[in-house]
Amino acid sequence: MKSSKVPIVIVLLSAFLFGLSTPLCKLFVGDISAQMMAALLYLGSGLGMTLTAALRSSLKTRTSRLSAREWVWFTGAMIFGGIAAPVALLLGLKAVSAASASLLLNLEGVFTALLAWFAFKENFDKRIAIGMVFIVSSGLILCWQPIAIKDWQGGALLIVFACFFWAIDNNLMRKVSAADPIELAAIKGWVGGLSNLVIATAFGAQVPTLGAMLPVLGVGFVSYGVSFCLFILALRHLGTARAGAYFSTAPFIGTVVSLVLFDSNT
Repeated sequence: MKSSKVPIVIVLLSAFLFGLSTPLCKLFVGDISAQMMAALLYLGSGLGMTLTAALRSSLKTRTSRLSAREWVWFTGAMIFGGIAAPVALLLGLKAVSAASASLLLNLEGVFTALLAWFAFKENFDKRIAIGMVFIVSSGLILCWQPIAIKDWQGGALLIVFACFFWAIDNNLMRKVSAADPIELAAIKGWVGGLSNLVIATAFGAQVPTLGAMLPVLGVGFVSYGVSFCLFILALRHLGTARAGAYFSTAPFIGTVVSLVLFDSNT
């Protein structure tokens, strides 16, 4: 395989792993509050990546650290992507089917590219722009449900906000993509997880049993932790807009899995 194709394969694998999270979370969202679910997903990422980092340290592998300036970008990414976005998504999942939510998540790639081009001054790519138009059009057509439109709109809007928050996260992470992705995933996981846990318990959410927690922690490790590491590696070589465009395959993956796990009205 040519080296130029490797980053594309990496970001597509990242998209595949993240795409699994939406339909899998739909299985648990009725039993666990949205904020508690977000906490567990990120705690799974933080715990899994911490153990991975510890294993790597035993092998004496050298890593790249964040500078003081990079910490500012990374803190912003954690607030938008680690706290705000997952809560908005999981609240939206209560009103929207898993398949529709997965298709709406296409907007993350669109928002990512727009922010990269207009806010962060990345080079404009006409091919990506044309692709984004088709992504948005196809996603809206496929997930439109006129019969349940009143119930659908509120949840859909929350998912749109989640996409925008993750787009900000993606662009800020481009600023720190030279740093060690495993350590970034571990820190982001713990910060996002503990922050959401404190908020969830403050509002009366119940901590689930260990048996209920374990599968969610596992999804968090794979779909948030491992996927995040792969996305950071792809950002280094592809740039934010291109990486976001390839990552837009994640919602279609989620849709296919949703159709397997649920009927069309779930």
